[in-house]
Amino acid sequence: MRLPWWGEGPAVGLSSVMLQLPFRMLGTKLLWWTWHDTDPTIEDRMFWTPWSSLYYYAACACSFVWMLRLTRRLLLEKEYDWMKFPKELTCSFLTGVLSYWLGTAQFKTHDSIVNAGVNEDHTLCVLADLTDANDRKKLIDSTISKWGRLNILVNSAGASITHGKEGFEASEDSYKETMEINLNSVLQMVQLARPYLIKSEGEVVNVSSISGLQFGIVLTPYYAISKAGLDQLTRALAIDLIQYGVRVNGVSPGLVKTSFAERTGLTKEQSDKLHDFYGSEKHSCPRGKYAEPSEIANVIAFLADRQISSFIVGQSIVVDGGMSLIMGAYAFDYKKVIST
Repeated sequence: MRLPWWGEGPAVGLSSVMLQLPFRMLGTKLLWWTWHDTDPTIEDRMFWTPWSSLYYYAACACSFVWMLRLTRRLLLEKEYDWMKFPKELTCSFLTGVLSYWLGTAQFKTHDSIVNAGVNEDHTLCVLADLTDANDRKKLIDSTISKWGRLNILVNSAGASITHGKEGFEASEDSYKETMEINLNSVLQMVQLARPYLIKSEGEVVNVSSISGLQFGIVLTPYYAISKAGLDQLTRALAIDLIQYGVRVNGVSPGLVKTSFAERTGLTKEQSDKLHDFYGSEKHSCPRGKYAEPSEIANVIAFLADRQISSFIVGQSIVVDGGMSLIMGAYAFDYKKVIST
């Protein structure tokens, strides 16, 4: 028997919520257990709700919509096509999984900050796409909204977009995407932060790369071009902003043990081989090891601290273990390195 029109909405909505609730509660506990050994406290549950980020909220909403659609079909269709059931249940499951993985990013960031000794009240985590103008504005607005000021801006986002192609075989879209992330987003973030930095006489640190130095980089030319442009942008911004008391500097890392290589398409095993070989090969890195992220972070902290680096303006500090002194890394075939 079909429900009256005024009863369909509440009945379907209530049924869908009842179906979603146990899975959502289980998901919340599973999410917590991924990063902790104990059950979450009431305060933790309140802090780490599914609505802690817009992206997590969107994924949860998609999951709910699919479950709502499935519930409606089961309740209201006289002859439900059960052949569609696996497909619709899978869609609901996959969007739920997406919300789970987006949520783990919040826990990972939270734990790494707290483990470093930072009080939770002194942190603000915002998930954002720096190629999106609205997200860039959200980053600045969220910071000002919480603390009322902005003292230090570190532009550290970077990417090498190749879409599986090497050298200049990579498409024009790859070039545009790489430039948008590595160069344009930095300019736009500085422009948005400019009035607040001038007010606080703050600091800007741009994270570049030794790929932007005076060497020809054939394997990833678009990445190298973007970083060379970033170095010039750092110098130009330094001249422009120092008149207002704002210092702008940069850091140019060499080989650092991060997941950057994996995001270009390599497997973790290949990435590990790459770091181990180039890091230990003296003709590649005289220091005889790759850098840890903390070693780059220490230099960033040094440049951001006016008390100990007050007279450094418009410089890009190379932190590469001596790689750029010889640039011997490019004498090796990286494909052979990761395949052996």
